Amino acid sequence: MKRRSNFPPAPTKGVRTGEHCPRTGWWAPAGGKASTTIAGEPRFIGEGSVMPPINGIPGTWLPRSVHTESALIRRIAL
Repeated sequence: MKRRSNFPPAPTKGVRTGEHCPRTGWWAPAGGKASTTIAGEPRFIGEGSVMPPINGIPGTWLPRSVHTESALIRRIAL
């Protein structure tokens, strides 16, 4: 029997504003000036949703890894 994973692999090149989200999870802007403000913070986006602009500007979104999220939670808890 073929093994199946619960989630498809995350895209490595990112997803552009206006494209549909390939999987549910936390997504973060791919850097640059637009990602330095609150509107550029990581967002939880559902599969099939249209990827939003970053501070009103089209941009690229990258998936956040579980490791990155757990490190962020530990840092906030301190």
